[in-house]
Amino acid sequence: MKADTGKNRILRIILPLIIISSVLAFMLYCNFHTSMLVDDYGYCFDFSTGWDSPNPDGLVPPPASVRIDDVFSIFASMASHRQCHSGRVLSHFLVQLFLMMPKWVFNIFNSLMFILQAVMIYLCGTVLTGKKSLTGAAAAVLFTFMSLFLFQPVYGEINLWLDGSLNYLWTSTYTVIYIYFYLRLFKTGEFSKNTAVSILFAVFGFAVGMSHEVSGAAMIVLSFLIIVYLHFARKVHNIPSYLSFAFTVGGFLYLLLAPKELNTQMAGGSLTELAGKLFENLAVLIQFAAILMPLLLLAIVLFAAAVRAKAGKDITAFTVILFLTMAASFCSLAFASYIAPRCLFVISVMLVLCCVILMTVLLQKKGMHTYIIFAFAGVMAILTAVLAVKGIKDINAVYAFTVHNEEYIMECRQNGTEDVKIPELARDGLSECCAVKYLKYIDGYNSNSWPNIYMAKYYGVRSVSFSGEIVDVNNR
Repeated sequence: MKADTGKNRILRIILPLIIISSVLAFMLYCNFHTSMLVDDYGYCFDFSTGWDSPNPDGLVPPPASVRIDDVFSIFASMASHRQCHSGRVLSHFLVQLFLMMPKWVFNIFNSLMFILQAVMIYLCGTVLTGKKSLTGAAAAVLFTFMSLFLFQPVYGEINLWLDGSLNYLWTSTYTVIYIYFYLRLFKTGEFSKNTAVSILFAVFGFAVGMSHEVSGAAMIVLSFLIIVYLHFARKVHNIPSYLSFAFTVGGFLYLLLAPKELNTQMAGGSLTELAGKLFENLAVLIQFAAILMPLLLLAIVLFAAAVRAKAGKDITAFTVILFLTMAASFCSLAFASYIAPRCLFVISVMLVLCCVILMTVLLQKKGMHTYIIFAFAGVMAILTAVLAVKGIKDINAVYAFTVHNEEYIMECRQNGTEDVKIPELARDGLSECCAVKYLKYIDGYNSNSWPNIYMAKYYGVRSVSFSGEIVDVNNR
């Protein structure tokens, strides 16, 4: 019996480590086989430069002329970025910082960030149950990976593309950390027993608020709802929570009031035209969000099961707050001047978080819900295995294509060819693991557009343009 117990203990340690290591290995492989794309080339340059350089095409802002060569130059670059590009200076500061380093540094940090996000999602569930285990952590990491891989729109853009990851994956990780501390406040009435930690977390709210328009707005709603709930339901008054809310609002306003952001807000036109634009955006968002329906249905079923199993008032109240936050985040996107599938990044992560919290609680209770959870997870595992093979195959093919183009451009430069033409990529049938699937790899109509100009500057040639050939990497 003792030998069997020892084997079971070893199995409970080794199996979870294998699961977590497998997810990490997959992310590392995909990151190491995703090339620099589109905005990555532009963010290699200092945006505070170029204003005094020749600008025959009259581009505003003019193309930056000097590469980022030290950390201090990023501050000036981001000041100009806030004026001319967007207010997301924290995310893009990190983009420029990583682009100063070899790509492998980002590949490793980005893969670890994905694991950290999954682990923090697991820890959110443990706040309400009070129980932690390596097995539970591994299960949460695996479920998070499978959920995002299968149901998160444009998985590659959000989790593998350098510029995209730092704007979306990293921001959603900050968001989950933020929710974790608010869960602690919700459960215990305080962020931490240590006052210094509570104050530091409150200041962290500024970074969360300024990281991204969607996540910043979502966390303002979530923190407000929790503070109001605690005030009326439990008569809890926590000063650090008020500070956190104020810092989060302050960070969000810093982002939103950037000159470039103000110039691109939805404005102008009659009420009828604005209403038409809102409904048009909502229709597009619903189309983008269709892929999230299985996760949403699972969350609703789990919530109903939690209510039926009398999981507790805390679970019910916090789940309702999460649903309200996701709904507010979704509706707020209707007011955006530009929307893309990746804008749903924080909603997809919050849906996963909601499911993990509910499953963590429900698996401690007997009932039909246990079979539903394992059946859903089993189907997900089969689909993930099949689609991951397809994803790896496509990532390899796209990586070979982009590396070939990079080598060709450098060869042309060495041969004295100043104007280089390269082929475009056929996207039909590509897995969403491929970051380039919905990105503009090269502009076929305007050689003076963002990707073309900065790709040429990066490789040291006069111009890079479309050759007219479209390559289907799956049929080579």
